Amino acid sequence: HNVALHGSGTVVTWGDTSRGQRHDAPTSGGFVAVACGRHHSLGLREDGSVVAWGKAARRPWDVQGEERRGSVEAETSFVSIAAGDGYSVALRGDGSLVTWGDNSYGQVDDTPTGNDFVAIACGRSQSVALREDGTAVLWGRRWAGDSVAAKPHKFVAIAAYGDRCRGLRQVGGNVS
Repeated sequence: HNVALHGSGTVVTWGDTSRGQRHDAPTSGGFVAVACGRHHSLGLREDGSVVAWGKAARRPWDVQGEERRGSVEAETSFVSIAAGDGYSVALRGDGSLVTWGDNSYGQVDDTPTGNDFVAIACGRSQSVALREDGTAVLWGRRWAGDSVAAKPHKFVAIAAYGDRCRGLRQVGGNVS
């Protein structure tokens, strides 16, 4: 399935809907970001709240009986969202992380702590978060809280897909 954010702040979905990925999508506006996992999607509203739909689409405060790390109260302090295979990560405005959902590979239990994160990304069963100092922290499948620094240069962007995590660094005027 696919999800896109329209300029009007509404969500547009297409593709597979066997797990509610399309039919359960919100129809109201007010969104500023979207994220697409394997069978679920997330939307970040203007007020900082998170809306989730599809399979395993619970928000952090809706989770009961599943693994989670972080606050379980309804929040409106999120600034970024990412979705993996049955789990999700959200970045708060204070730089801390909240994770929820499948924990088969430590996607939730191994979530790094601190309030100096500026970006997040999810792959299939692993995640990466970028710290203010340019260090990338990895967790989940094949990772155990490893930190990676692009010495002597800092990462400026991160991405994850499948079982891979990538970092982009700036060297002088060049980005590599």
